[in-house]
Amino acid sequence: MLEEIRSKIVTFHESGFSNSEILKRLKNDKVNPMLIYRTIKRYIETDSVSDRKRIGRPRSARTPALKNSRFERCIQLKARFAPGTEDQILFSDEKLFTVEEASNRQNHRILASRSQDISDSIKYIDRVQKPLSLMVWAGVSADSRTNLIFVPQGVEINSQTYRELVLEPEIASAGEKLFQNHPWTYQQDSAPAHASKVSQSWFREQNIDFISKDEWPPSSPDLNPLDYSVWANLESRACAKSHKSLESLKVSLLSEWQKIPQEELRKAVHQFRSRLTSVIHKKGGYIE
Repeated sequence: MLEEIRSKIVTFHESGFSNSEILKRLKNDKVNPMLIYRTIKRYIETDSVSDRKRIGRPRSARTPALKNSRFERCIQLKARFAPGTEDQILFSDEKLFTVEEASNRQNHRILASRSQDISDSIKYIDRVQKPLSLMVWAGVSADSRTNLIFVPQGVEINSQTYRELVLEPEIASAGEKLFQNHPWTYQQDSAPAHASKVSQSWFREQNIDFISKDEWPPSSPDLNPLDYSVWANLESRACAKSHKSLESLKVSLLSEWQKIPQEELRKAVHQFRSRLTSVIHKKGGYIE
């Protein structure tokens, strides 16, 4: 049943319907805005609507068309950003954090001769079916980071809310605040709110250089420092223990965000060009 609903969501999305329009059309299926957002984001990242069955990000770029697009766009991006110019890029992304403890198989290995010798209290990490969650946006560069932006509960991320929550308060002044008026470029993936004509036009109207929806490789979390490094770093810090409320989670995220050494962000950003090269060598294939 859930797979069928997800397929409907993707069908409407591919037909050009906005998230709010999809919500109205699937009213009888009792679909909530977050399911629509997550389904579309998963589809963009993985070319699939299936549940993720393993720890970590699923492999992307499965189809020949996706691989070819990644291959060609990585060549173009590598030509556009010469060695050292990756420091001028502000990478951005959104992630859903929950109040649950971050799962880490390496950290939860237990030595015992028999499984029955292990107490249930330490054998399992308690999980609930629908834990409380926060959608968070952030941006990082080699020498700076943005504020964390928390999407209010129940708010749909569309062109308008993206502009109101992220672009106007954070990106409009990023050139001055984060890059001291030196040349810089904004990166975003091709999520619906990012790829819309309204959002793409906003950057041109503001004279902000950006990687357009036709330039960023599709289904490429392996090319975004937030996806391949920063988010996991933040989650391991902020969600080392479960939280009893969203406010507790929020406070922890804000605190740990500022504690991440800039050098760790810089190292992640400096992997960008080498990752472009790796994707090119794999003819658009996934590199992790």
